[in-house]
This record gives sequence, C-alpha cells and structure tokens, in this order.
Amino acid sequence: MKKVSVIGCGVIGLTTAITLEKAGYDVKIITKNLHFKTTSAIAAAIWMPYKANPIDLVNKWSLETYHILEKMSHDPITGVNMVDFLYLTQTDEIPSWEEAMPTEHLRKASKKELPPSYSFGYVARVPMIETPIFLEYLFDEFRGEILMDEILDLEEACTPDNIVINCTGLGAKLLTNDEALYPVRGQIVKMQASPNLLSAADDHPDHFFYILPRKDCVVLGGTADANNYNLNPDDSATSAIINRAKKVVPKIGNLPLLNVEVGLRPYRSSIRLEKEPDKNIIHNYGHGGSGFTVSWACAGEVLKRVNEIVD
Repeated sequence: MKKVSVIGCGVIGLTTAITLEKAGYDVKIITKNLHFKTTSAIAAAIWMPYKANPIDLVNKWSLETYHILEKMSHDPITGVNMVDFLYLTQTDEIPSWEEAMPTEHLRKASKKELPPSYSFGYVARVPMIETPIFLEYLFDEFRGEILMDEILDLEEACTPDNIVINCTGLGAKLLTNDEALYPVRGQIVKMQASPNLLSAADDHPDHFFYILPRKDCVVLGGTADANNYNLNPDDSATSAIINRAKKVVPKIGNLPLLNVEVGLRPYRSSIRLEKEPDKNIIHNYGHGGSGFTVSWACAGEVLKRVNEIVD
C-alpha cells in the first residue's frame, strides 16, 4: 500500500485526505496550522463559484461538490444547510455559474423578492457551510496521523513509497516558487446572529456585498483586494460593508458587531491540480474564493492521479 502525505489542513487538505483515506490509502496530514487557524476557518463558505478558473472545470467541479454537500446537509452534525440565496444582478443575464448547479434549483427572483433599487436577480438553492462546525466535522472524520510541521521542500517530503499532495493554498507561492499565485484579500464582518434574515449577494465591483446568516453569527462581506497581504482589518472597509448590507436588509444596522476578520484567498489564473512529471508530487491549490465550492470534486481528481501513480 502506498503512503500519502497531504500538506495542509484547510478545507482542501482535509477533503483530500479523507477521500484518499476512504479509498484505502495510508494517509498522514502534515500542517503548520490546524483547521481552525487556516484561511478556510475565516471563509464565509457558501457554495458559489467565485474567483476561480478555468470556468468550464470550475463549473464541473462545483456541480460535483454541490451534490456531495447537498447530501451532507441531511446530517446536522456536518454544519451544511441548504438555503435560498438571492443573487442580485444588474441585468437579467443568466449567471456564468448556471451550469454549476442543478437547473431545478435556480430561478429568476420575483419583483417582491428584490430589494429597492434592484430590478434583476436570481434565487439559488445552495449549500451554506457553518465553517466552525464543518471543519471540526472533517477533522474528526480523518482517522490518520496529523503531524504539526512546516514543510519547506516538497521533494524532501517525498520518498519512494510516499506520495505528497500539496494543499497549502497561498503557502504554495513560496513552496513551489509559483509566480502565478497571489492573494486576493477578503475582509468580513460578523454581526450577532438574528433569525429569518435574507441570504443575498451582489458581486458588482462598485457595491460588492454578501449577507450570510449563520447559527453563530451573520457574516457580512466583503472585499476582494488583489495582491494585498495586509491581515489587519480596515475600519473604513468595515463601515462600507455594513452600510451596503443595511441598504438591502435594514435590520442589520441594529445588530451588535461581534468581530472583523481578514483572510487571503489563494488566487491563480488556473487552479493547479496536476502531478509533477517524474515525481510523486501532486498539486491541489489556487482555488481562489471557491475552495469549499470545488473541494470534494478536486479531492476526487487527486485520487485519480494517486491511483495512476500506484497502478
């Protein structure tokens, strides 16, 4: 039996490790940070293809992951819930991710469902992930060894009987000298949880926002600042995020602010999911803002490549 070392413990690393383990491989996770200290723990985490390429593969992987998350939503311990998500648009043009979800779960929003100043929108039935619950669930699902260590050389971690899977997200930039990988900074605001709030988003560059009501809080976003490594919250961005959300859901203005968090999305012109020539190293990173959305399908792609190595 081949041994596999998965580098990284975010949603990509965990889903990859679990998929390989369930396929019968002897899997070990090697990570600098545990799941609750990764970028995945900060993510708003609703199923939605965002800032990830190539579009055709992202749509395919998103659809595959959609079905898996939908099945997981039947078990409350996973932290996955199906919600009606209002996606606001400037025209009635069908969203680019239409092919990434079951057609029966996407429809045009009625006029009554649209907030003031909006004439177009879609309602999508999609999985929303409570990240603290979901990541802890994945962590508990994994049965193999977890080694706390920082890998600085992938080839040194690779031995004749060991396959290495690189799921280090933005960390892959230095680890692999990948100049195509860069951060897209995202700031979110967490407000006190409130029942029966609208889940909504508008990705227009001039007034980009999203509202995601969870059990533990209401997540408001966001920002998308390319090549910005600053992890400190910006007060002006916090005010802008809250104000944009209030225009759609006025009640948000009355909710107490819990905290503000910043994460760095690992963006790349194309997700890197490939085996290195003549090496037992497989890369699985560069998912942008779609890590949760494509995670399980990408893990399945990794399994195919691991099987090819073994065969």
